[in-house]
This record gives sequence, C-alpha cells and structure tokens, in this order.
Amino acid sequence: MAEDDNIRGVNDLLSDLKVENDVSPRLIELASYIKEYEGYYANTVSVRNNNPGNLRSSPYMAGQRDGFAYFNTYDDGWNALLWQLQISVDGRSGVYNPEMTLYEFFETYAPSSDKNYPRKYAESVSGKLNVSPETQIKYFR
Repeated sequence: MAEDDNIRGVNDLLSDLKVENDVSPRLIELASYIKEYEGYYANTVSVRNNNPGNLRSSPYMAGQRDGFAYFNTYDDGWNALLWQLQISVDGRSGVYNPEMTLYEFFETYAPSSDKNYPRKYAESVSGKLNVSPETQIKYFR
C-alpha cells in the first residue's frame, strides 16, 4: 500500500510539474547549484537518499532517514527539488514567497539553527548564478 501511495505521489509530481518542460532554465540552474552546494557526491547522505536538495520532507518522498527525505530514485528526488523551488517562486508555497530574496530564502531553506551558513549559501549560489543575493526568488520563474 505505501508503495502504491508513493507511485501515485511521483505521478502527481510529474503531472504537476510536467518535469522540466514547465520549469524555467533559471530555476533548473538554481536547483543545480543547490545540489552542488548540498554536496551531492559519492558516499553522502544526499546520494544515499536520492535527494540532491537535501529536502527534509516532501509530499513525494518514499520516507525519511538520517533526518532527510529519501526518494526511490534520483529522478524522484530531483523532481521533488524542482517542484519545491517552483511552488516557492510562483507563490504556492506555505513557507516561501516569491518576494523573498535569496538571503531570505536560504535563511529558511538551510537555517543557521541547523548548523548551516545561510548567508554563505546565498552568496555562493548567487555568485554562480551571476545575480545579487538580494535578488527576489520570483526572478527564477
């Protein structure tokens, strides 16, 4: 039963997002730099969990381990990251809003209370994207 629920969840995700077809190239680039910053490399929690964004939770996850969501496949985890970013930049998120700057976004996405460095995160990602960390996330729509 849980497996059927998960399959239905991934199918819902794919139809909600239409995978990368409905996602802007800027959003895909943002997701790529989040994946890089989160350390999607061999023998990391991110890789073990098929979770390139190190999402703590997702409606599309197969479960949780090591404090993070895990997904059955890398594609499921990648699409969950894209979905999370998409709803954040287009105003459908209950946590993020499109007016947030990258600084504000990463304060929530990777809070210092979890031993992260959100300002450094925002500055690193924005530098790779050639935008200011003061850029509002709606830019990535």
